[in-house]
Amino acid sequence: MEDDATLAQTSLEASFAILNGVPRHSILKALLDLGRATVAELAEHSGVGSATVARHITELEDLNIVTVDLPRGSRRGRAANISLNRDRYSAALSTWIAEMSPQKSV
Repeated sequence: MEDDATLAQTSLEASFAILNGVPRHSILKALLDLGRATVAELAEHSGVGSATVARHITELEDLNIVTVDLPRGSRRGRAANISLNRDRYSAALSTWIAEMSPQKSV
């Protein structure tokens, strides 16, 4: 189980990672729309190439923003289903908003 400091740092890293460019926005929007999808389905829905989708999914999986139903190493030639971890996604967005909000002086 992650301690609070590790979770906060991971959430901060995730908050900036999910905002990493237009392709990632398109992929995340496709996941929000579809709920669960394969790389090919995400590529078609988002208009982003399959190789780019796969790279972004790997990075998002490392941050626990997405979940893939097949373990790495067993995916070649198989269509893995990808889903958005909505709790982690929401926490990452909340962290980004908090980090980017002006600090009020007391």
